Amino acid sequence: MGWKRTTACRGYYLGANWMKYGKRKTKKRVPQLTTKRVGIRGEKRKAIMPTKAKESDVAEAGHMVFGKKASDIEWATYKALLSLGWKSFGFQVSVFGGRRIKGGQVLDFVLRRPSGETIVVDVRGEYFHGNTAANKAADRARELQLLAGSSTPRLVIIWEREAHNWQRLRAKLLQEVGAF
Repeated sequence: MGWKRTTACRGYYLGANWMKYGKRKTKKRVPQLTTKRVGIRGEKRKAIMPTKAKESDVAEAGHMVFGKKASDIEWATYKALLSLGWKSFGFQVSVFGGRRIKGGQVLDFVLRRPSGETIVVDVRGEYFHGNTAANKAADRARELQLLAGSSTPRLVIIWEREAHNWQRLRAKLLQEVGAF
């Protein structure tokens, strides 16, 4: 088999290897599951199933609320809502198209009282929401869009500084949302 000259990469191609300026480069190999032989003569090869995740691996993965990833301040708010007796509520609820459509939103927590009142709890970090005037203006526009809808919910904003203090967070949620 001979060398093929390629103009796109300015090198030579030979099978899975590239020759560029005299140095041999190989494609990175993708790690595969180990295999073992099955049967007398090894007619079939079967992939060994990966083992279950250890508890330490799950802890490193982060917090999960209803099967969705949550930040540490969303996790603290979730725990505070549970301590106040709220058992059923929405987490990361998409409205106006969610993240797929420009202008869409993802609401952190959506609570519904038996009376029919809807309460939206928006958890905000200092870095992404309170850092610049542009971020503050974008948040204000999202608030106005949410409040201009047909069913006007009550909006409760939890800042990161409140979420890191358990007593402060629970007191604010008890005042704004109430116990269930």
